[in-house]
Amino acid sequence: MITTEDIRGWATALPEVEETSHFRFRGPLFKVRGTVFAGMGKDETAAVFCLSEQAARSAAAADPATCEALRRMDARWTFLGLEVQVSDVSEARIRGLVEGAWRHQAPKRLVAEYDQGTPASARLTHESSRAPESVPAADRLAAYEPGPARLESMA
Repeated sequence: MITTEDIRGWATALPEVEETSHFRFRGPLFKVRGTVFAGMGKDETAAVFCLSEQAARSAAAADPATCEALRRMDARWTFLGLEVQVSDVSEARIRGLVEGAWRHQAPKRLVAEYDQGTPASARLTHESSRAPESVPAADRLAAYEPGPARLESMA
């Protein structure tokens, strides 16, 4: 059976993921650069994955016993994602949904870097786009200079 710990492990293994808590249900939410891509329901037997509406509807139509395309009960019926009863779905499928939701919500450049295998430590993230003041100025500037390959692609 899939647990919250399993989903947490798969989600946090992806680049730039942070875990927070749902403001009302207190269940774990997983965000990439501040945007939610997955979360556990309040009793943690279901998870919601932020996929495209079309992908969520297709998955729900293919397996209505375990999946449901969710909409928020607000005036606009805002689309939320795909809710999945995690106990009834294979590990491989849940892992795929975690990564698919991350890919859907992550910035396209981050997804491209992930696909190219760029280590997270080699990237400057939006939170660390400025070098610490303790680093000498010359070294800080060197970190932002484009390398030869970048210069060639700019020509």
